[in-house]
Amino acid sequence: MTPPAAAEPNVTHIVTGHGGTRLSGTEFGNADVPSILLIHGRSQCHLSWLQQFSGPLAERFRLIAPDLRGHGQSGKPAEPAAYDNSPPWVRNIAAIIDQLGLIRPLLVGWSMGGRVLMNYLRVHGEAAISSAAYFGTAATSGRHRPARAAVQRSSDPAVAALDMYEADLDADLGSTNCPSLITARAREQIMPMALTDELSGALPQAETLIYADRVHSPFWKGPERFNADLSAFAARSQEAGT
Repeated sequence: MTPPAAAEPNVTHIVTGHGGTRLSGTEFGNADVPSILLIHGRSQCHLSWLQQFSGPLAERFRLIAPDLRGHGQSGKPAEPAAYDNSPPWVRNIAAIIDQLGLIRPLLVGWSMGGRVLMNYLRVHGEAAISSAAYFGTAATSGRHRPARAAVQRSSDPAVAALDMYEADLDADLGSTNCPSLITARAREQIMPMALTDELSGALPQAETLIYADRVHSPFWKGPERFNADLSAFAARSQEAGT
């Protein structure tokens, strides 16, 4: 599939994150409507969301797509302490919300970005956001994973190598009451269904959508459905908060 031409951003923001790290955030869409903060995955950048930057989703919502620390156009501190613990990531999300004046945005986390979102909720709670959406992500990794997921992931060496650190956020998610959306692919290797089942169990009030394919990035391979599902969820959660 030929990628679409990049839409022209409304503006590129510079935010001062944890430890003074410079964060680049690209804004698309209508500035006068509710906000969606799109958090990309490992080794990616704001261009992961290229197919959300124009069309109905961008017309209906203000889209903010930051480059996480160490990625894209954002600052890249050299020391391991800038990456190997949750505060730098969590405080960066809080800084983006605060410095850009986002009023109760929907936070969307894909892959590693989902774990950044979960850590944000663990530290800051949900007072500053309207809702949360999780795409291709999990609440546990390493030795904390369900046995079924560990077996499936270990059968593919490239997938097994993606485990970055040990994490268990199940218990923290149990106190989340904001509207939540979980999506998964029925045949995916990177985030097998055992991990989705675990996340759904940790967020029993969440809506869970299962896509039939095995694609880890539905917003790229199937943007029409992704955009429609995200737009509908954002509208529902917005109405629930009014």
